[in-house]
Amino acid sequence: MTLLIIRHGETPLNVTRVMQPANTPLSANGLLQAQALAQRLKAGDPHRPAGIVSSDLPRALMTAQAIAAACGLPIATTPLLHERNFGDLRGQPYDSLGFDPLTSPTAPAN
Repeated sequence: MTLLIIRHGETPLNVTRVMQPANTPLSANGLLQAQALAQRLKAGDPHRPAGIVSSDLPRALMTAQAIAAACGLPIATTPLLHERNFGDLRGQPYDSLGFDPLTSPTAPAN
């Protein structure tokens, strides 16, 4: 069995390096990235999925939906795949934080 772990496509806040709130959707480029991956998997990639499990957050679900549509598969969603909750840091530019929360071993206090 092969397990593919696919990160969501680009979001507007990825580009501007801002900590994302949970409801951030894909950017236009992120949608194109998701569709390109979906077409690659549909076209006979040896790792074509047999099933899809996705976070229910918009950016992850939008990526999964593109793959599901291309491959004719249902999506099982789960909140267990949510990213870490960065509390009050959400919406803040990375450069203003004074540390890199993505490499911190613990989540900051709200």
